[in-house]
Amino acid sequence: MAEQLLNISEVKHYLSLDDDEVMKLVREGKLNAFKIGGTYLRFDRNQVMTVKSRLDLSREASAKRYSVWSRIQDFFKFYTLYILTVCAVCYILYYFLVKT
Repeated sequence: MAEQLLNISEVKHYLSLDDDEVMKLVREGKLNAFKIGGTYLRFDRNQVMTVKSRLDLSREASAKRYSVWSRIQDFFKFYTLYILTVCAVCYILYYFLVKT
């Protein structure tokens, strides 16, 4: 059976990465690339499938690490100013509309 080679656009689509990220994988030695004619890169389909499975596993692991409590903390970390502003406006409205 003939060896199946993919071009860079097929690899980008298959791995859901952009050009720079694919070339970073090549530079780091995680993905082997073959130069044809000095300019066109080709990739082995089997190795691309192996890299895809590793990337999927690492994405799942990083998604599991981000718990609900972490999301709540991030929400309050980024929106504290807005929450305090809304509370201040509500207090001012209450003071002027109900107290007077």
